[in-house]
Amino acid sequence: MPTSRTLARATRALAALAALAVLTVTAAPAAAQRPTPLALGVWTEFSWFDGVGSFTDPSGGFFLDAVQPVRLRLTDAFSAGDAFDLFVNGVWALGTPDVASDEGVDAATGAAAWADPRLSRGMLTLGAGRHALTIQLRSAAEGWTYGSGFVRADLVEAPVTTVPEPATTALLGAGLLALGGAAARRRRACEAGR
Repeated sequence: MPTSRTLARATRALAALAALAVLTVTAAPAAAQRPTPLALGVWTEFSWFDGVGSFTDPSGGFFLDAVQPVRLRLTDAFSAGDAFDLFVNGVWALGTPDVASDEGVDAATGAAAWADPRLSRGMLTLGAGRHALTIQLRSAAEGWTYGSGFVRADLVEAPVTTVPEPATTALLGAGLLALGGAAARRRRACEAGR
């Protein structure tokens, strides 16, 4: 049978553990949301819920690991009037233009939203590397406290430069030499005939 002394020790130990747990929970910083990977070649929807100045959901933003330059497109969706600021690695990089509110827009996909000139949209090119992307609502469509948009990243196609094959270069050189030789013979024949 436990004595009162043993019970008092156990109670103090439990109280100390509980206090330590409370201190640990309150002292620990809130865990930041992990950014969502942004897939190449796919329109990805994002949302906002808290009005102007709010950051979009996913709340951790997006990240993109690019092995070569990418073209990033950002567009409002569903109803016109929202405008966004895009931050890359914590630095402002793009602002979509302010546009008039219009509930008559029927753009429920990224491709349809990008094609509709009534919606706010913007594009920029990012170099190769890891990019943390955060989207913030700068202005909202009249009467709306929530909304959505789309973002997409595509590889920038490098221009193709054609290099002629050695045989083609040799054939061109031989043709130019033949033309030069014929012109020289013709000139000599003209000078001899005078």
